[in-house]
Amino acid sequence: MTAMALTTQATQSKLLLLINSMIFLPKLAKSWTTYLAALLAIGMSSAHAISISPVRLSLEPKARMVTVVLGNSSDKPTQISVKIVRWQQDKGYDLQLKQTAFLASPQAFILPPKQLRPLRIGLVGELSGNDNEFYQVRISESRQDSLSNGASAGVTMTHVLPLQVFRNPDREAKANCISKDGSLFLANTGSVLIKAKKLSIGDTEVSQTQAWAPYVLPGQLQPVVADTPLDPATHRVISIAIEGMEQEIACPL
Repeated sequence: MTAMALTTQATQSKLLLLINSMIFLPKLAKSWTTYLAALLAIGMSSAHAISISPVRLSLEPKARMVTVVLGNSSDKPTQISVKIVRWQQDKGYDLQLKQTAFLASPQAFILPPKQLRPLRIGLVGELSGNDNEFYQVRISESRQDSLSNGASAGVTMTHVLPLQVFRNPDREAKANCISKDGSLFLANTGSVLIKAKKLSIGDTEVSQTQAWAPYVLPGQLQPVVADTPLDPATHRVISIAIEGMEQEIACPL
């Protein structure tokens, strides 16, 4: 499981953790105790106190609720607060809009050490239309951490979980790679949320590097960043692998 601070222009003023893998342990564990032990064993969310599963949410047309499991792997209580916002993008910027369709239960609570607690996200209001909609479930954790000098410091982190609300049967993942002024952009031409995960780079031979980009909503584009700096003069990106797509998409040379 990975977490990274968002660094796009839209979110540069805030440090957030964007967790971008899905954990399926609840389906495998026979009890909450077994599940918690498994979470701790794999070191899930080692950079922060709480573990979250799953971290990418979807609501089917006839469903009214999704459930997220939070676990506190530390030895101190953690204050949890939850906020849900309507999510749109415009020219590379994330827009967080007020909404009344979804409600988190509970919205604020203390998660004791070594404990699990379900968080339910329920559809309680009306959706705006017949198209697929996108929301963010923003989970903030606050706790007191001990310092080496014996003092304590408050720590607050926010985890952003994307929530896709499916209203129609169109579930196609489609994307284009766009090169502009030496930078790469991922354009979402389908109807579901997409995200870059790997770049294929070619000169005399083909190599691969991990890629990161913010989630891209349908009809939008976002910059793609490699885990190692790319020099446009010497690196030629051939294709980008996308989460949820079997084939990589070709990039302009």
